[in-house]
Amino acid sequence: VAILGRSKRDWRQIRTAIGDPEWAEAEQFQNPFLVARDSADADRMLEETLSQFTRDALLARGLEHGAVIAPVYAQAEAAARDVFRQNFILEGAGPAMPFLGTETPGPTKPKPMIGRPVPDMPLAGMRVLEFAWVWSGPMVGQMLADLGAEVIKVEAPGRFDLYRTRGLEAERGKMDEKARIESSLYFHSLNRNKIGLALDLKTEADLDLAKQVAAKSDILLENFTVGTMERLGLGADTLAALNPSLVQLSLSGPGRGSAVEKLRSYGLVLSALGGAEHLIRDGDEFLGSPTFSISDPNAAVFAAMASLAAALHADTSGAGHAIDVSQIEAAATLAGAPVAGDAVSQIVEKDGVSVAVSTTSDMEAPVLQLEDTDAAPAFADCDGWLPASHPFTGDEALVAAPWRVNGARPRLRKAAPILGEADDYVLRHVLGLNDASLAETQTKRR
Repeated sequence: VAILGRSKRDWRQIRTAIGDPEWAEAEQFQNPFLVARDSADADRMLEETLSQFTRDALLARGLEHGAVIAPVYAQAEAAARDVFRQNFILEGAGPAMPFLGTETPGPTKPKPMIGRPVPDMPLAGMRVLEFAWVWSGPMVGQMLADLGAEVIKVEAPGRFDLYRTRGLEAERGKMDEKARIESSLYFHSLNRNKIGLALDLKTEADLDLAKQVAAKSDILLENFTVGTMERLGLGADTLAALNPSLVQLSLSGPGRGSAVEKLRSYGLVLSALGGAEHLIRDGDEFLGSPTFSISDPNAAVFAAMASLAAALHADTSGAGHAIDVSQIEAAATLAGAPVAGDAVSQIVEKDGVSVAVSTTSDMEAPVLQLEDTDAAPAFADCDGWLPASHPFTGDEALVAAPWRVNGARPRLRKAAPILGEADDYVLRHVLGLNDASLAETQTKRR
């Protein structure tokens, strides 16, 4: 079973889902940081508690209580429980692509890109409106921004991207809060080259502004739980009516139409449900999950590819698309290939049989720290680092994009956005408000 909690709220919901065991009331288990410190005790008691439930029951209770819990299923088990959506094929020539697309009829003429141009970049002129947080969604925006798109990242002032404090959770109360939410290297990397816009979508004025920007965008990207955009007033039909040529990219965990579409999810539970975690075993023994998500970046690549294909179609036909990506299905594609050592094969040549023998050392490689340039010189030699500077943290090194455009790595045009830094830019230059209209708009937002 995969369980993940990054906040006190997550931990409360996990405790409720597993029946509020008495041991979880102890002070040492009230705080996730204390749980991590006493992880051996927590693991032992959690294992005893979980053994009282079936895996299917734990999945159902996770859905019921909004807890991030999921069984480590084999792909056949997940398919039998309708975790994968209809027509997601695993056998034969599969797996299928982990996204569904619906064309939204638009103008019958090409629609030019409408964003701010970036000279000599492939996506110059494309505008992307990003309602995304943590890893998968922001990584799509990062790739598009690195390629020259104008990416406007929307965050709520009181409910910002959780990655703003990634790696700095334990610093709460120890450093200035404004500095803390602007200092995460994770956030700086995933959100470089983006413009920041602070909107409270629960207010009528800010929701109206979001709709106006969507009407002037080429791609709208979100990675919320299924149904969130509809509850916010930005459902697919509403957006298509505002901008028939808009590419709407949804990147939820299970994807719309899955039996578990309402599941709250982080990367760990998505790869568990997709069958990828199930492969981490020695015979019948499960060896445990990796300490990082393998589903987020994988899903982001599929999502970026699908959104660019739809944007190209909109650019030539004027028709928009609603694209729904399942991160579980994206993780399932990782489990589609045979694992080395699982099968024995023979190759027979016409002139006889040749025997090839290799040792396990052929598959070994050193585990290097990228920061150690003496141990990993090739990374630095190939311009793998992207020099950056941020107003709150100063000079820093980010991992560069893994491609070159016209022989050069995509450059850093701007640091990751400070929360709400570009509100005036968006209102003036994207929506075209003059001084009087801007003042009136700001009055409505107060």
